[in-house]
Amino acid sequence: MSVVTPELLEDVCRQFTQQGMSLEVLQLDDSVGSVELKLEFTDVDCVDCVMPTDYLERLIASSLRKRSDRDFVVTLHDDRIEGQEAAKEHFATSEPAEVADGRIVVLDPTAVGQAGNTDPGPDAGSLSGKTVLFRTDVLWRSWDWVVDEWSRPLKDADVTVLTWSRCQGIQGEEGRRVQAEYEALISSADVLISGLGNCGSCTSWTIRDALSGLTQGMPTAAVATEHFLPLAKILAEDLFHPALRILMLPYPLNSRPEDEVREIARNSFPALLELLGATV
Repeated sequence: MSVVTPELLEDVCRQFTQQGMSLEVLQLDDSVGSVELKLEFTDVDCVDCVMPTDYLERLIASSLRKRSDRDFVVTLHDDRIEGQEAAKEHFATSEPAEVADGRIVVLDPTAVGQAGNTDPGPDAGSLSGKTVLFRTDVLWRSWDWVVDEWSRPLKDADVTVLTWSRCQGIQGEEGRRVQAEYEALISSADVLISGLGNCGSCTSWTIRDALSGLTQGMPTAAVATEHFLPLAKILAEDLFHPALRILMLPYPLNSRPEDEVREIARNSFPALLELLGATV
């Protein structure tokens, strides 16, 4: 087992930060495995695009477990959640709920999960005559430029290119309809490329939407910017597919001029093909 130092904790926290959002260390007690953090926002365009509090706590705890080979309890103070502290105090002082057969209901158990599937999926092989689906995102125009540049040599090689744009946070019946639409497109394609992991929430959706293809046995790649690549890998592992193919693009990307982004896309296209085991 390793000691978790303030420097190591700061390094873990950096994996989960993004522009306008940071994690402040309030307390670290290595002896008992306890960490207390505060989520800070400064001029964030989309607060709801940051991952939910409980999910962040679990991912940070998972990352600390991998670094130290032991469990940590992570408490995250998040101003988005009204009454969060009151709720924690309520559950901390409440008696466990009993069920009819004398057992108790355990809320939010902590345990080491399964190792996950280490198969990255099949290689794509020759793409000529096949269909490639790009999963895009309404948030990032830079990703649209990358997809446009990658689509050109594919179309020149007799590849059918489809695009589908994810709008996050759609719930209920409409959310189920949108997901069914996406899964139908996956079924009609031969290769899936999902992006862009460029914030906390969009990285989570990028990985989840990539796994919708990988779990169907489809050649699949996710795309994330450099700053969010560690988070993308943690999420893939957390969802039991640590071998998911992930391509890294530079960070920042969205603030770069269009011609620069397009050049980055053209230069990274061979790496995309290599990652997928594909030829054109």
